[in-house]
Amino acid sequence: MRENPLSCGSKASDTWLSPDQTIRLEFLVSEWAPSLWTHTPRVTQVATGEVLLDLWGTSWDARTAWVGASGLRLDLRRYDRPGTITLLLDIAGGSYRIGEGGGTARPLVDVRRGMKEAFEAVHQRYLESLTTPADTNADRAEQDKPSRDSNNRVALVRALLRALMFGR
Repeated sequence: MRENPLSCGSKASDTWLSPDQTIRLEFLVSEWAPSLWTHTPRVTQVATGEVLLDLWGTSWDARTAWVGASGLRLDLRRYDRPGTITLLLDIAGGSYRIGEGGGTARPLVDVRRGMKEAFEAVHQRYLESLTTPADTNADRAEQDKPSRDSNNRVALVRALLRALMFGR
């Protein structure tokens, strides 16, 4: 398990306000490896100080964009495991959605659980893509064998080259 990034090479956070000034987005910028930096988000409601989403101290890295006055899109990945998810926060509506198409709106209070479930599904699909059934490997090996026609073409080209080079 990776050491907490708050203790290894973290620097001051970057802070952004939503277009309507009601939401504060802060990034903890941490160096996870030489020249590999994460931008880990924290989302806070300005008026109440309520932290709506806090990923500081985790391996999450985000690219973000404001959607409307106080909506937020986060494209999230993790440095310790492959896979990415898109999180759409509707802060005024108190809900979130996972995925490009948006999916079903869920209560914002459950966002961490929803992120975990969505990421686990993405990660599982990634792991499944790495495993290939044995018969597929055999089919691929059969496809990689040179055909009789290609062997004949290679022999013909070699004969022509010998004839040109040695006059035979």
